[in-house]
Amino acid sequence: MSAKIKLLSCISLFILMLGVLILGVLAAGTQTITLDGNINFNVADKSLWVKSASISHDNVTEEPITNFMPGYINSNFNLNISDQINTYGAFTLHFEIINTTTTAYNITTAYSGTVTGVTVTANPTQIPATSATITEITDATPTTQLDITVTNPNGANIDLSDITITFKEWVPTPVSSFEFSFNDTDHTASITKFIGSETDVIIPSIVNQNGIDYTVTSIADAVLFAGAFYLSGIESIVLPDTMTTIGDNAFASCSSLTSITIPKSVTTIGSSVFRYCTSLTSVTFENQTGWRLSTSSTATSGTSIDVSNPETNATNLRITYYNYYWHRS
Repeated sequence: MSAKIKLLSCISLFILMLGVLILGVLAAGTQTITLDGNINFNVADKSLWVKSASISHDNVTEEPITNFMPGYINSNFNLNISDQINTYGAFTLHFEIINTTTTAYNITTAYSGTVTGVTVTANPTQIPATSATITEITDATPTTQLDITVTNPNGANIDLSDITITFKEWVPTPVSSFEFSFNDTDHTASITKFIGSETDVIIPSIVNQNGIDYTVTSIADAVLFAGAFYLSGIESIVLPDTMTTIGDNAFASCSSLTSITIPKSVTTIGSSVFRYCTSLTSVTFENQTGWRLSTSSTATSGTSIDVSNPETNATNLRITYYNYYWHRS
């Protein structure tokens, strides 16, 4: 099952009219939220219970959202947030969520608008599964805090319909869909080739080889310009938070790939990683500080680059600076 949250509205510099946050079924297994006044939730099945909802501005003074009523997302409940959001900086929606199923959900974000500097992030990027199906909600039931943060540093009008947050069933792609090289010294693994047919790929963080667990920390550099995912038909990919390096040409010519999130663990992106990824429109960096460009894979210095805009990042990685090495200090 896949769930999509879509936020819709317009933030003006001085007056913000927000509307109804509607989580509705667009198609089987799809959920959306639009922001326009009150918040209403509708979902196809009973999987996620929202225990509480609150809001804060610029990480200051978190306050409950007025008229919030807890319940399964497919139950209807309303809360008015039109008086609780300002017109500058950042605001964060905080949710306490109980996953009542044994299925984990991966969370990705994307901003497709044209306003410079706008970012949308989800923290954490995964809602864990429970060990057993929950049939009764109590005060003692464990929750996951989900924070959705929207930043708008320039104070320009933004259309929240350009923001998409997707919840998707977290099922790691079978290890058999990858080829690895293994380092027996530190027990790390590097992906050398994707040999699967999946279009939505989730790279595992741990692989077992001959009874030994290896941590997946990198995608290997290309061999004769053919990277690990070269010419594959992948449409989406989730990188594990164990990954530190994305090697040269890793996703080159993946023409169906539309967006990707670079985990905060990544410190190096090789040359031509996203070259010829013609459908790529959004690259979100979880850690946006300290990135620099250089013409050498071993450089210890370079030119600083702003990675706060996912759309600009995609253009830079595909075209403008495709042949540079990206490092984070």
